[in-house]
Amino acid sequence: MIRKSRKGISPIIATVLLILIAIATGVIIYAFATGWVGSRITSSGPSSMISIDTASISYTNDDTKYNVTVYVRNLGATPVNISGLYLVDLSSDKVLGASTSINTQINPNQVAKISSNLTLVGNLTSGYSYQIKVTTTDGSYATTTVVYHK
Repeated sequence: MIRKSRKGISPIIATVLLILIAIATGVIIYAFATGWVGSRITSSGPSSMISIDTASISYTNDDTKYNVTVYVRNLGATPVNISGLYLVDLSSDKVLGASTSINTQINPNQVAKISSNLTLVGNLTSGYSYQIKVTTTDGSYATTTVVYHK
């Protein structure tokens, strides 16, 4: 039997080359995907961090108006713009009153007093808990619960 000489790469070297090509392709796809997904995540959500230090609800002499006062703290590293103040009935999750014309900027590590006379749908009941929600222009918010006493 006469053996013909074959020229080419050995099966082991061929397998190693295929594995290296697969790894390189995976690294390229991973780099593309993390860059694409990362840019989507960082640009779409709220970026500010606020908290409410204290809050109160007081009755005005008008049957449907109540003064809501909150002290809002900026916990983030950039200034935030407060855009809204809401009073919510906890038992029904119904917004009783809102002020969306607030335009107050709070610098990092600062506290601002936000106060607004809200015209409510009805009257508040003394001794009941209500939720106060403060929103920012980028969509983040903070809430606190306050018991109303007339």
